Amino acid sequence: RQQHFTAAAKFALIVVQKSRVTYPKVWWAHPWPFPEDRDAIDGIFVEAHTRHAHGTWFMPFEGTDARGRPIAQREVRLSQECRLLDDDLAIFP
Repeated sequence: RQQHFTAAAKFALIVVQKSRVTYPKVWWAHPWPFPEDRDAIDGIFVEAHTRHAHGTWFMPFEGTDARGRPIAQREVRLSQECRLLDDDLAIFP
């Protein structure tokens, strides 16, 4: 299955809530746009991979909806050093 996926796919996305990430803690090891709130601020990571590039964004939770659920209202592009997948865990060969 993985061979078929990597042969046919053009890109892959990884989406995860920051508070659920135990490793790697990219907000400590790499440049982070919110240095005063490294652990306090929660949000969503979105990481996009293609065969030749990757990008990682963080969408902080700012405010809540009518039901009290957190809302991500903006995205911040992170440094190229910030990545959820290490080089040895490449999606595409």
